[in-house]
Amino acid sequence: MKRARLDESHDSMEKVYAKLAADLAFPAYFTHNLDALWDVLLRDVAGPFEIVWPDAAKAGRKIGPKFKALLALLVELEEARGDFRFKRR
Repeated sequence: MKRARLDESHDSMEKVYAKLAADLAFPAYFTHNLDALWDVLLRDVAGPFEIVWPDAAKAGRKIGPKFKALLALLVELEEARGDFRFKRR
């Protein structure tokens, strides 16, 4: 199973995008925004895969308002794909 593991050092959207792209082998055309993230995770990443982020709340305080949108995207992705899991504390 493919896995991307984020931690509290991923405290900006750019760092999150870069880590996910590296760990999950995003296509070269991925652009760093939430719409593109949704499209790539929904269509281009073969499953099963998971994103693990145990320190999500700590990083989220630094990321700011987009953090809630990112979490909502990952939760919605779990509903859309049966072969994806988002694990956080």
